[in-house]
Amino acid sequence: MKAVFAKAGRIAPVLLFVLSLGACTTSEQTAGTASSSAIASVQDSSRSASSQAGSGTVSEEKTFTVHVILPDGTERDYPYTSDAQMLVTPLRESGLISGDEGEFGLYVKTVDGVTADYDTDGSWWKLSVNGVESPVGVSDCPIEEGAVYTWEYVH
Repeated sequence: MKAVFAKAGRIAPVLLFVLSLGACTTSEQTAGTASSSAIASVQDSSRSASSQAGSGTVSEEKTFTVHVILPDGTERDYPYTSDAQMLVTPLRESGLISGDEGEFGLYVKTVDGVTADYDTDGSWWKLSVNGVESPVGVSDCPIEEGAVYTWEYVH
């Protein structure tokens, strides 16, 4: 009987470690497998426990606007509500932006169906937050409640 408890004592920390790794995954990862579903379940439990503990680590939905300035000067506003941490997630999921993944995250080439090609004509998409050019790319840009994120075609 002592051997069973000793073995359980050695397995418990390993199991706890594996479950905590699951809680560290991001919402951007897909949950297409049974193990991903299990991880999602652990994340939900973790979020619920964190919320009840008042730790403030739970993501709350934020409302924000994406303003797009197209090459012809046309301007469009798109309202969003999301519980994502970074701007890239809801914009990519909705199809508003696309581009190439690189060392520093997503290099946005297309916004609202319009592609900028820096290599061909020097055009690119500039991201601003509340009227100030963003010092980080969309992959590292946190979502702020009530913020206006502007994509401006620059040529």
